[in-house]
Amino acid sequence: MERLSQVLLLLTCAALTNGQIILEPPVNTAAPSGSSVRLNCSAEFGTGEYLEWRHFLDSDIGQRIWLSDDAGQPGDPRFQMDVQGDNYDLIVLDVSMAEAGTYSCSLVVNDVKASAAIVVIDSLQCEPPIDDPPMPPDPPTETEGFVLVFSCSVLWDGNDEHKPELWWFDSNGMVETIHETIEEENKIIAMANVTATAERDEEEFQCRLFFSESTDSPRYTDMCISYYLVEHAAQQIQIYPNPDAVENEILQLYTGDHVNCSALGRPTPEYYWYEKEIGTQNEVGPILIITEEMADREQFPVTWVCRASNLVNGVDRIAEKDVQMMIEVRNPADGPSTSPEGWVIAVSTVIPLLVIITVVIVGAFFYMRKKKQNNADEKKPPNDYDNSSGPNRDAPDEPGPPSRAPVQTGPAVNPYPGGKPQSGVPVLPMTQQGYPGKVSPGYADLGVKHIGGSGASSLNTSQASLQVNRFMGDEKEPPHTQPPRQTPPPQQPTPPSYQGGPGYPNVGYEPEPSRQAAPQRYSPAIPQQYHPQYQPPAGNDTSV
Repeated sequence: MERLSQVLLLLTCAALTNGQIILEPPVNTAAPSGSSVRLNCSAEFGTGEYLEWRHFLDSDIGQRIWLSDDAGQPGDPRFQMDVQGDNYDLIVLDVSMAEAGTYSCSLVVNDVKASAAIVVIDSLQCEPPIDDPPMPPDPPTETEGFVLVFSCSVLWDGNDEHKPELWWFDSNGMVETIHETIEEENKIIAMANVTATAERDEEEFQCRLFFSESTDSPRYTDMCISYYLVEHAAQQIQIYPNPDAVENEILQLYTGDHVNCSALGRPTPEYYWYEKEIGTQNEVGPILIITEEMADREQFPVTWVCRASNLVNGVDRIAEKDVQMMIEVRNPADGPSTSPEGWVIAVSTVIPLLVIITVVIVGAFFYMRKKKQNNADEKKPPNDYDNSSGPNRDAPDEPGPPSRAPVQTGPAVNPYPGGKPQSGVPVLPMTQQGYPGKVSPGYADLGVKHIGGSGASSLNTSQASLQVNRFMGDEKEPPHTQPPRQTPPPQQPTPPSYQGGPGYPNVGYEPEPSRQAAPQRYSPAIPQQYHPQYQPPAGNDTSV
């Protein structure tokens, strides 16, 4: 409601000042010492009007910080201006008590003013102090039945209309708080007195700082915390296994089982176990181990007592809890003990075995996978063999390493450059293997697709990887090879020792002793009676 009234007042002033108006006034703000604060102010004004920021701390006149007619930033380094359009925001840097107070944003000529307060909070502290360091070397300690005194204080400065408040809270809410104010120091003190009980041991108490809930109050909160260690007698004994959770509250136990006892207390309690019917101390410590001697009783159940004791304010404080037990000697066939030690042994044995088994299985899996991959690689053909492609017709004439040629996609090459032999014309037989691959005479003239097995000549080891394809004897001829063999007429003379030519396999060739072992390209003329329609191409080299 107050905010709405302020806006209506500004609108009324605007009507009276010909549109010279403060659109967004600054708001009351609180901040810790050393931080920076922004005060917003938006205004519309024309020529002849000026916007001014002033600071009021100890006088009614105040001190001018900035005037819109001035160029640049304020002369005081504690302040900065952020001017964007109709926004004239004042930034107060590194606030301290000296920067607290009231600030005004006003239009000078028409005397339109909007004000806001900056409240500076300094040195909020709790007693006993535990914030810095989080836990002092000697924590504050008190004995149950005494009074715990909590105190907190804060230094502040600013507008008296916006004074901070301090209140103490425990885990259940606000506690009764006593306030004290020291006006000359601008210091507020808040105290709370609480009776020390076991429930107050290490309970966190908070001193909270906040402002009233009025609409124009600064939106700021802060707090500090404190607690005491309360020395108290041993209490709240707990037994595990819990007898309260079983039928008739009687534990069924076997030799080797453990029963654990625990209790709250400061200092930490000491524990003793004894059998109630006998009345003597049998075990020292919180754990009772069931033995065969304890099972040797004429009557069951038997009652064992856990005693927890500590020394508080010079007095021995004792707490006890009875436990009824049925005890039997464990049969080895019943398995291991269910005691914590038994479980630890079982887990420490089983887990390593599971890890070893897992590693062996994973290793075997990868070994078999690798072995299978190696076997598959061994079955693959050599990299220089391609059963789907013909010879590499673009390869150089010199012998070299094999290379895979791409599959021919163009029109098929005519294997008979001089024309296909007529029916009845004999074709040279393929009865012997000559030089393989592209070093054999006439290889470059072949335009056929090779299908079949491969071999290499022993006369030239550098060409061992080159492939040679041939069909021997009565094997079925592939569709793209020489025509079917024809038996020469008996009246024709015996052909010379060399039988080959361009476009045909070269067989029976033996180099002369003066020649090199590796054959050169060889294309001799074929006798006319064997190839009547063949005419060597012009310029073809027919010499060795």
